[in-house]
Amino acid sequence: MYNKFKFETCLSNYLNLVNFSNKLNCLLLLMLCFLTISQKSQAILANTVNTIIGSKPKIVNIEAASNKHGFILNGVFYSSSSHNLNDTDINEFDGLTKFSDFIIKNYTENDLDNSSNYDDSDGDNIRNNKPFIVEQTVYNWFDNNGEKIPDSDIGNIIGCGSNYAMPLSLTLKTSVKTYSEFGNPNESESVEITKIYKIAPTGDVCYLKPNSTKVLPLNQWRGSDAQGTMYPWNTGPIKPDPESGGGYNEDFIVDKGFRARPIVSDKPFPTTGFPGAEFQLIMNYSQDSYTYNVAVNPGNVATVDQTGNVLLKAKPPEGNGDIVIRATLKSSPNKHFDYKFNPTSVWIEPQNVGSYDWRTAFNRFCGGIDGFPSRKDYSNSPVVNVGPNWQRHGKWNFSTRAINQGLYPEWGYINRRTYPNSKWEWDETTYFTKDPNSDTQYFIIYLHDGGLLPSPRTPGDFAGNDFAFIACRK
Repeated sequence: MYNKFKFETCLSNYLNLVNFSNKLNCLLLLMLCFLTISQKSQAILANTVNTIIGSKPKIVNIEAASNKHGFILNGVFYSSSSHNLNDTDINEFDGLTKFSDFIIKNYTENDLDNSSNYDDSDGDNIRNNKPFIVEQTVYNWFDNNGEKIPDSDIGNIIGCGSNYAMPLSLTLKTSVKTYSEFGNPNESESVEITKIYKIAPTGDVCYLKPNSTKVLPLNQWRGSDAQGTMYPWNTGPIKPDPESGGGYNEDFIVDKGFRARPIVSDKPFPTTGFPGAEFQLIMNYSQDSYTYNVAVNPGNVATVDQTGNVLLKAKPPEGNGDIVIRATLKSSPNKHFDYKFNPTSVWIEPQNVGSYDWRTAFNRFCGGIDGFPSRKDYSNSPVVNVGPNWQRHGKWNFSTRAINQGLYPEWGYINRRTYPNSKWEWDETTYFTKDPNSDTQYFIIYLHDGGLLPSPRTPGDFAGNDFAFIACRK
């Protein structure tokens, strides 16, 4: 009994020892499994972290993208990519083009290419839906001094006396982002796509500005109507009235002068002249961008200063061709522009001898009546064709500003204040013509507005003059 109990006790202790050993082995086995699982989990976590910190997509080939910036002018789209705008050289347009005529094209995602303008170093594909986000295009104009052209100048022309420092720069900008389909992050940095074009007028002559327009800008033309109304200066109907005249045609631009390339006339301004006649070449670039000289000067009768002011000292000899004024760009001495004209169709010389009645005038001056100018030499008022015994019946008449239609139509308000190198009277503007209205009346011209009236005045009519000044036709 005692031995049996002792045996069973020993066996039980042995089994407990074995059980403890097994438990320890199981515990060691579990720890080993945990370590194995933990290492795999860390590997998975590491792969996940690598995905999160991948590279952003990029906008690439920015220069090619910028070449698609452009504008529409007269229905034509201009851009570097269209091959009708130069990237580096000056692009020239008509000087009469306004800033507002340049319709800036808004850059869109269609101007970007999914292949050539996208890159992702991780190999992520571009997003199918809205691959690019493009902001509104912003543009500004600058002159050659880097000064921004103010927005208030939008209605101004780029040349023809605008006096902007040339060439102008048109800067177009837009900001763009691109997106990948599945990348993380999938949004690129914002990239600015910028293009700068150099813009300038052609550089040629735009207008010819009579000196009277410079001296008396408020007295350039006068409109009228069928009632012969005398409108205030620079107002009234522009289109000439068949009986009263006035206004101006398409060759005359108010405040500018006459077109260098006329629309109506087949001859350039001026076709008429007098000693002391002055006008200015209005250029596409600023006036001081050029040097000026008389390239061809028949009879040596013309001079030009370095602001383009031309002075006629005497009538050029007929049959010797045109006077040629040359304007040469200072920035490009091999680039010059010639303006040709011939002022010999009508040449009138004031005598500065005082005023007279018609009998005394015709007897003493200009070698007789035939040496005096006609109505048509002076004016294009409808009254050049009336008579004999014409009466105005309370109606006024005026000249129409035009080329090759008489002295006043070309030169405007004529006296010595508007043409200080001439011998016209300082303030008086009445001069005899050789055309009679009756046996006792001859027409006189009013060189402030080109109107015509008989002299002496008709009894009962307050308008007109009994005396007039003298100028001879050469």
